[in-house]
Amino acid sequence: MQRNLLLAVGLSILVYTGWFAWLEPKLQPSAPGNPIRPSGLVPGTAGNGSVPSAPGNPIRPSGLVPGTGTLGSSGTPAGTRSSAEGAAGTSDKKPIVVHSDGSRYQFRPEGASLTGFSFKGPLGPVELVPHPLPGFFSTWPELSFESKVQGKKISFFASHPSGIRIKKDFSLSPELLLHQIQLQLENPTSSPLPVPSWSMKLGPGLGTVAAEQKENPSLWQCVMLPAPKGSKSPSLRKLSEADTAEPWTWAGLDNRYFLAALLAPPEIFSNVRSQKEKLSSYTAPSLEFIGTSGLLQPKEKRVISMSFYLGPKDYHQLTLLGQGLEKSVDFGMFGSLGKGSLWILHVFHRWTGNYGAAIILLTFLVQILISPLTYKSIKASTALKKLQPQIQAIQKKFKDDPKRMNLEMMQLYKTGGANPLGGCLPLLLQMPIFFALFKTLRNSWELHGASFIFWVKDLSAPDPYYVLPILMGGIMFFQQKQNPTSTDPAQANVMMWMPVLFTFMFLNFPSGLVLYWLTSSSLSFFQQIFIQRKLV
Repeated sequence: MQRNLLLAVGLSILVYTGWFAWLEPKLQPSAPGNPIRPSGLVPGTAGNGSVPSAPGNPIRPSGLVPGTGTLGSSGTPAGTRSSAEGAAGTSDKKPIVVHSDGSRYQFRPEGASLTGFSFKGPLGPVELVPHPLPGFFSTWPELSFESKVQGKKISFFASHPSGIRIKKDFSLSPELLLHQIQLQLENPTSSPLPVPSWSMKLGPGLGTVAAEQKENPSLWQCVMLPAPKGSKSPSLRKLSEADTAEPWTWAGLDNRYFLAALLAPPEIFSNVRSQKEKLSSYTAPSLEFIGTSGLLQPKEKRVISMSFYLGPKDYHQLTLLGQGLEKSVDFGMFGSLGKGSLWILHVFHRWTGNYGAAIILLTFLVQILISPLTYKSIKASTALKKLQPQIQAIQKKFKDDPKRMNLEMMQLYKTGGANPLGGCLPLLLQMPIFFALFKTLRNSWELHGASFIFWVKDLSAPDPYYVLPILMGGIMFFQQKQNPTSTDPAQANVMMWMPVLFTFMFLNFPSGLVLYWLTSSSLSFFQQIFIQRKLV
């Protein structure tokens, strides 16, 4: 690469990282929406519909022990999440703690809400409910529900002051992390009763892995996937602090690696409201789903069913769920290239069993694909380097006549077969590939907890000893020495500091991304030496 090429790389990456770090979060459009029924949900009715039940089957079962229960075969006894959280409650009922497949779920009787979910991640448990009050999916938080646990089903029961009896079931599916909520409203009287106003809360905030805790408040956001219109596939939208009004498929909160989303039939919620809540040390987003009201006839029961996802943004697993949740994974402006890169990365991982080795193989593949452009770039750089003495002579001779100097330079480039932009243009054609890999490696859940060698235990986290970025900076320094030196002092200074700038910029990047750029720079460096020797 010659100086124009290296400068273009630097400026392009700076613009790109600046865009995604500061501008893109502020410029994403917001759009309103009403829910639409996703496929595969547990069937339920709302509005004027009713679901019959067996005679004499009461809403509130007798003999319930409030605040206890277990899940799965482990027989783990219930407990509390923390003493501070227990003290924050408004009743003496203990939280309900259940365990399954290494993960931990905690429910709170007030509002029948999920106040804790410790996900079993590759590097250890990750708490996804950062603020336990009022809890995720809370309804009627002023009510203190009775509870019962049966296998993977947690049931809550309460009587509303209006006379309506409420039953709320959480049916957990730890393997898929796509769970079910069923809300049953019953009018036990002989007179019509209005459904009391209700809503369901999601947030505030969403937890993440330890390596992302500091950055997390700047990443989490309220998002929704609009309902499809015709044959066009909808794109994910960020919700601002405003009520939505158009149909949506799902809505929720996400950050870099995790997603909490609610999927519901359209008749359940009349609106969804995005808002920000001021907590102790930060402002966190939350969603409030406004439930539909209506009238319950005497002895009528109404069943409302919905699904929710709470877990990692694993693109492959989310795609298998078939609800469009995979659109929460951010592949950037070159999404098709990013998805293709991720697929190839999975193939190489199956071959090697190591994501670091898979990244290296992916880099080799990219270098092979762009080798014609690399050859043209190095050829242009070599030709320009040969003309450096003549270029300097022309600049010295016509320093007081810029117009004449430019004419002489253009004639020299023509006779010498050199193109000053020859090293830059091929790089610009490679930029989409770099941008796609940048976003893919930056946001891939697959790299979380994936070790490479020795000190690199997590490819999604920065190199703890900065070995990879320092090696990368060293390769760039030697690579720059192979390029023609600029006669412009200002440009020469910029090029001299470019490896240092890149090194510091990559210090806090995920080591998987640094590994890609280090491998790419090393391959380009050796290609440059080989081709230059052939051309000299």
